Amino acid sequence: MQQPSPAMIRAFRRTDMDGFMRRLASGEALRDAWRSANEGIEVLAFEARRTAERIDRRYAVSRRIGSAAHAASVRAREIDLELGIGRRWRSFVMDFSRNLPRYRRELKWFLETPIGRGSMVAFFFWFVFLAGFQRSSQDYVIYG
Repeated sequence: MQQPSPAMIRAFRRTDMDGFMRRLASGEALRDAWRSANEGIEVLAFEARRTAERIDRRYAVSRRIGSAAHAASVRAREIDLELGIGRRWRSFVMDFSRNLPRYRRELKWFLETPIGRGSMVAFFFWFVFLAGFQRSSQDYVIYG
């Protein structure tokens, strides 16, 4: 049988474990771990920023994205002028806010009827089923 090397034995000396436990009890180990995690995150953020700047200088990404965003904004304004979506939305919001107390009253009256209570229970079960189905379908996503 082969003898363990002295380095392996020294790695688990009792004094090392006692020192670690003392540092853990005093909170020094936690502070060191927190400090090293913060330093790692700062280095990661700095490197990511430098890489993004280098990619931007090389491929002019920010200019291209700005140009695409401007073109999309212009096209959205044109579509809004053609279809009048903004005007219709503002009209709908004003009408809804003006009639909200009436809508609440009618909904409350409907929910107090047997058909209203039944529809509320059906809606509740449908909502629970839908949420459960979405969660279970996300568990079985196959990446390939």
